[in-house]
Amino acid sequence: MKLRKLFIAGLLITAFATTLNAQSYQTAFGVRLGYDSGLSLKHFIAPASAGEFILSASPRYFQLTGLYEYHQPVPDAPGLDWYVGLGAHLGGEYTMKRIVTVTHSLLELI
Repeated sequence: MKLRKLFIAGLLITAFATTLNAQSYQTAFGVRLGYDSGLSLKHFIAPASAGEFILSASPRYFQLTGLYEYHQPVPDAPGLDWYVGLGAHLGGEYTMKRIVTVTHSLLELI
C-alpha cells in the first residue's frame, strides 16, 4: 500500500512538473487517473491547432474520444494558453453478461 501511494505521488509530481512547459511539444502522451482512467494522445498539427484522442475505461463502461482544439496564448501570461474545440465520443457499457451496448454522441462542444 505504501508503494502504491509513493508511485501515485511520484506520478503527480511528474505530471505537474511537465505541464509547466505549456506548448513546447509537438506530441504528448498522457495517463488519466480517477474513475475514468485511461490514456490520451495529443498532437499539434499546426502551431494553434491540435488533435487529441482519449481512450478511457471505468468499471462499467469504455469510451473513445476524438477532439479538435484551437489554442491561443493568454495575454501577459507567458506559457499559458486558452483553447476551444469540438469532438465526438464513442463508447459502450458493460452489462452483467459482458455484452457491449454501443452509444455515441456527435459533435460535443468543449
